[in-house]
Amino acid sequence: MAFVYVLTNLAGIARSELPGAFGKRVGLTLSSIATAGVTVRGDHPDADFLLECDSLLKVYETDVPGRTTPLLHFHGRQVAAEEAADAGGTGPTVAATFADPGWLLTRRLIGKTAGGYSRGTALAPIARGTIITELLAATNAEGNTGTRIGTVGATAATSVAGWFYKPLLEAIAELCATLDGPDWRIRPIEYDAGSFGELDVTDPIGQNRPDAIFEYGDGLFNVRSYKRPVTLEGAANRLYSIPPGGPDNATQAVLTEENAASQAIRGILEATLATDLQVEELRRRLAQHHVAIRQGPRQVISFDPVRGLDGRVPRVGVDFNVGDTITFRASVERDGTIARRINALFRVYGVELAVDTEGAATPTLTVTPSA
Repeated sequence: MAFVYVLTNLAGIARSELPGAFGKRVGLTLSSIATAGVTVRGDHPDADFLLECDSLLKVYETDVPGRTTPLLHFHGRQVAAEEAADAGGTGPTVAATFADPGWLLTRRLIGKTAGGYSRGTALAPIARGTIITELLAATNAEGNTGTRIGTVGATAATSVAGWFYKPLLEAIAELCATLDGPDWRIRPIEYDAGSFGELDVTDPIGQNRPDAIFEYGDGLFNVRSYKRPVTLEGAANRLYSIPPGGPDNATQAVLTEENAASQAIRGILEATLATDLQVEELRRRLAQHHVAIRQGPRQVISFDPVRGLDGRVPRVGVDFNVGDTITFRASVERDGTIARRINALFRVYGVELAVDTEGAATPTLTVTPSA
């Protein structure tokens, strides 16, 4: 892997490739905001420019087999900078943080009228993808958000009412955060008339990647370490959805969703879910989604592939991507026999790339068991 950072101004005009920069990282996610970071010395030619917080960053991979052009992994806007110095050190440094254009959608509001935003009814629901497309188009009409609509697949229908001054990304997340809700992501694109990302909304994002196999302790030996935390923190098998305004809301009742099978095993684990959703069916579906996800222990595996194994380590953006399903196996040796600890399909929810000063990247994958 050879990764190149390209710093530009807010008009997309290239400034430099940040020579000598360190602390480079990129975090790619599903249904969340991708981020990146970089640090330069205080005497770096771009240090003062970064302290203005008015830049864009592109991260490319340049040695991708079968491609004649670099692969764009990230394109984001600078959201923070910090200058720091230590009397015992060699001088100040400037660390900059970037986020994909989804960050800008958290700073743009919908429902800015006396009646708020409403769309569809219980008898005439609207596809979630249609609502999101309309909201993004209306927001861009007021001023470019950096995000334009990308691929929108078939999505379940719903209705919303009474959204007042709600951040657009929060609205998108709520429309997607139900059992029948779609995935979303903002794909990086080259700068085009103020846009540098495309919003995909479909169910699901990703596909099965049978050839993307990661193995620890046996087989390909292409994983050097892994972690497997399992926790009941946050678990709930009886959940109360509190309506806007609290339990005393005269027009909407507290909704209860529970999982009897989980209660039989673990006893009753109660929690509340407060939301500003005005539509009861939306509240119910959100509560059902929470109970389905939280009824048992939560398991998230992270692992670090081995560097330097050409052809044996699947590559993000090439052999798999965030949202895809891959195979992960972990084995240990006991009394001369290899025993499998883990052997299952997992969905990739995040990839963190740590890029060294030579441009080589070390990935860390975060996965959860595939349903």
